[in-house]
Amino acid sequence: MTRIAHIGPATLPIGYSFGGAVERRMIELAAAQLYRGDDVLVVSLRPDQAELRSEGPAPAVPILDIACRTRRPLRDIELLLRARCGIRNFAPDVVHVHNSPAAALCLAGLPAAKVLTFDFFRYRGNQRPVVKAAYRRALKSFDLLMPVSNFCAREAAEYWPFPLADFRVLPNGVNVEQFSPDDSRRVAAGQRYDE
Repeated sequence: MTRIAHIGPATLPIGYSFGGAVERRMIELAAAQLYRGDDVLVVSLRPDQAELRSEGPAPAVPILDIACRTRRPLRDIELLLRARCGIRNFAPDVVHVHNSPAAALCLAGLPAAKVLTFDFFRYRGNQRPVVKAAYRRALKSFDLLMPVSNFCAREAAEYWPFPLADFRVLPNGVNVEQFSPDDSRRVAAGQRYDE
């Protein structure tokens, strides 16, 4: 059994009723890990109002809500620092961070493997050389970098620059119990574009 803490971005709470692709990916991955027997904790930005959190696909996933008082971009760091305190008693073997490279600095010294999953690799302020160098150092301190597509891996490897072998792609999954192809629409679209 592996103890895995997932830390989300400071943009939307987990289970927010109006969307959040990263947050949905986190909760479904955590549910799958629970199902296979891992011990999982998801760290989320606390919703402002109780009604914002809808019943998600995996209500059994434990969620640690973190209240933040600042606005972005400071809220990104505040969430990570409070998450560090919040997961200390959980004692994770792995800290899986989603879309927040600054976590490398906030989680330094925590005795756990650190993984970063990302769907975009150009971060706030990285047009300035000193900021880009700081992000590059942060990215190199993760034990594993997992872009969500081969395209994202290639582009990130070129942009930072890192060897492509430094990345392991973790594609976004599709919950086939919720989503399925519509064959009639596929055929109609094929006919329309083949003409």
